[in-house]
Amino acid sequence: MENEEKLHKEIDLVQGCINRISNNSFLLKGWTISINGVILALFSENINKFFIGSIIMMITFIFWCLDTYYLRLERMFRRLYDWKLEARKKGNEEKFYSLDIEDFKNEVDGVIKTMFSKTLFLFYGFIIILVFVILIFYYFSNNFFIIVIN
Repeated sequence: MENEEKLHKEIDLVQGCINRISNNSFLLKGWTISINGVILALFSENINKFFIGSIIMMITFIFWCLDTYYLRLERMFRRLYDWKLEARKKGNEEKFYSLDIEDFKNEVDGVIKTMFSKTLFLFYGFIIILVFVILIFYYFSNNFFIIVIN
């Protein structure tokens, strides 16, 4: 097998991992919307609004943490991809077909920085902030009507 062909197979292997990870991230966003929508549709009439809002924020936060893990993992695999291209061009055949990403943990952003990256914060942060603002508005509007009626 030629070096060029081995390089393509190795790169395809890493790219396959990246594709699966990014697909999982996409599915998490879909599940977040779906589960929150089901909770709103089924329980919004009969249960305390603050309880529903808390559940939605908690579920969103859990999916946000999972998506943070996947985004960080994807970034490490992208760094592995780049390293393999650079190393193979120089003739370095170290770690051929290896998918070990431990060496790249310190080369990508940490968990907190990844969590508050634009791509994740705009999606999950928006949901949590929106629910929080709605709950505050609901709380003050109910208290306002109680004060006015008395």
